[in-house]
Amino acid sequence: MDLAEPPTGTDAASPESATAAAGCPMHAVVEAPAAQCPIDAAATRAGHQQRSVWDQRARKLLFLPADAAPQSLLGANDAFAKSLWISATRCLLIYVVIPLLAPIINLTGDLGPILGIALSLVSMVAIFYSARRFFAGDHPWRWRYSIIAGGVYILLIAQLFIDVRTLLT
Repeated sequence: MDLAEPPTGTDAASPESATAAAGCPMHAVVEAPAAQCPIDAAATRAGHQQRSVWDQRARKLLFLPADAAPQSLLGANDAFAKSLWISATRCLLIYVVIPLLAPIINLTGDLGPILGIALSLVSMVAIFYSARRFFAGDHPWRWRYSIIAGGVYILLIAQLFIDVRTLLT
């Protein structure tokens, strides 16, 4: 499907539906008629005026302007995918590769925890920036993502403390 064209469906044949579908910010992602666009067009145009107090607090915590217009939702999806790949790579390295290679290439001592700290910090930065993109775009799943990202952040902080304690002892 071409990203510039509205989705094809039962209602997409009418000119009225095609115009409405083109106005949907997620028309390239959603394979549904324009009447089922997951983004409220009025809320998108009004931007910050429709944001809840909790959304405004989250935006402040993420260093986003409270009154900015929503950004592209596709950017949030891309940021989430990159963050997920970074976290998956970190987990694969920390929990599979390093334990298998440690006896072979002598990763004992300080190298393991230092590598763990570096990978955890990279993952935390990636999660932070993907959360920023979710809130910058007023993504419909921003709060669901925040719950998962918060849980992962807590686990990464715990792993950082373990790695730092291992280095100090």
